[in-house]
Amino acid sequence: MTTTYTWTFNPLEHEDRDGLSSVVTVIHWQVSGTDGTHEGRAIGTHACDAPGQPFTDWADLTPEIVKGWLPQDVIDSAEAAVQGQIDRAAELAAKNAGKGVPWA
Repeated sequence: MTTTYTWTFNPLEHEDRDGLSSVVTVIHWQVSGTDGTHEGRAIGTHACDAPGQPFTDWADLTPEIVKGWLPQDVIDSAEAAVQGQIDRAAELAAKNAGKGVPWA
């Protein structure tokens, strides 16, 4: 099955710096994924060294812009971790394995 990933960013830490207002300094990210049956999730942070060029005003930021500031290896490793969770859940489901207690 194909996995669909959804990235969210909240919060974005920011400060006034170098004559610019609300420069993003730290991105808190979460990626979730689903194959339609099983799900996975990863979270993390990324420190931004310098404002993006060209600089994007706070009010004009979008999730797509912010995701573009993440290094590709961060994106790849996060999505691989989510895929690993989904694969493991599918393996357990195929074995009829799980966890819980037998009483209500």
